[in-house]
Amino acid sequence: MRYLSPIFLFDGSIPDPLDKKAILLGRKKLLAELELNAGENIDIHGISLSKNDIIDYFDALQQEHIAGYYQLVAGDEVLETFLQDHQLGEDAYFKQSPLYQDPSFIRWISPYFRSAFTSFTDDCFRNTDAAHLETLLNNPLLMTVSDEEGAWSGISKLLDNNISRLEYYHHQSPKKGGRITVTLDDVSPLMSVEYLHLIQLLPERRFNTLRDKYAFGVMEAGIFAFNRSTSDRTQAITWIENAEPLAVSPDIKNALAEKLVEMHKLQKKRHRSFVFRGIWVAIILGRVLFSNSCNNDDMSDIRRGPVYIHDGTTTDTINSNTPADSVAKILMKHSHQQSPSGSPAIPTHRLPDSIHLAP
Repeated sequence: MRYLSPIFLFDGSIPDPLDKKAILLGRKKLLAELELNAGENIDIHGISLSKNDIIDYFDALQQEHIAGYYQLVAGDEVLETFLQDHQLGEDAYFKQSPLYQDPSFIRWISPYFRSAFTSFTDDCFRNTDAAHLETLLNNPLLMTVSDEEGAWSGISKLLDNNISRLEYYHHQSPKKGGRITVTLDDVSPLMSVEYLHLIQLLPERRFNTLRDKYAFGVMEAGIFAFNRSTSDRTQAITWIENAEPLAVSPDIKNALAEKLVEMHKLQKKRHRSFVFRGIWVAIILGRVLFSNSCNNDDMSDIRRGPVYIHDGTTTDTINSNTPADSVAKILMKHSHQQSPSGSPAIPTHRLPDSIHLAP
């Protein structure tokens, strides 16, 4: 339900006083304009009004307290802009008024405020705009309990859809011939530190369970990416680090921390393996070059008799063990997956039935 200030119906200014005579005159003028438009709807500040809409609007204005409410909002430029245009500047705050806590005023303004709130928060999540979302949440939410819950439910639905997308991502099975339809690039924005900060701004008591579900979904997606490609492992670790502040319950916090420890161990072992292999490659190359150099010296001196060419082979081999082999015992209690690179995979957690979620 879009808010429309009387200022747009009275040639740019609200009559003072806004009495019955002024209201009836304004209605007559607007209905005449409608007739000139062949009886079709007319557009006022982006809102399409029919004849019945105009009549209802001016009938409501004739109620003394309703006219007073419009005048109160007109005196609060920040609030009026938010209701009408669904815009709110960074660090912009509504004026303070006792009427903003009056139940009758709240019932009147609530449908308009909910419409603006829903549109504005959708834009904040779409654009990952934490600054403006924080500004809105620091202002009084001028809604009834029912409308406020409806507004929160809209955000919950958005986050549930994100969680479903993360679940779809990590349930894909490329090893079984399946095709990856949701890629890392598709889900990465949903796990950025900036996006997760938006969720942290929401009221914890209302969103604590959903925050845990989202953090768990990020962890599962991170495990999938970590196991699937060694080139994505740094990104996967970053996701899970981003999710740590989002989690509320101790169980989810501990699960995230444990997975990070496992991932960092595997990364360190893999790095040591590369260093070890590099040393052996350098040694072998050095021996080959030295052998060839000696052979060249022998060939240059025909007085030394028969020449024996060294073939450069060696019984020493580069350690081909994957960096995670030494942690197999640690992971025995979990079911193992294999990454395409052949290195052991981080086991995937399943959310226990008995998990304790913060009330």
